[in-house]
Amino acid sequence: MYYHIKIRKNVSWQPSARGISQRPPPPGR
Repeated sequence: MYYHIKIRKNVSWQPSARGISQRPPPPGR
């Protein structure tokens, strides 16, 4: 359960890395 949250954050960060150059990541801890 603990590692599950980490994976969810990683998946959300991958696609965000492309738009991160234009604006910071969304506040979705």
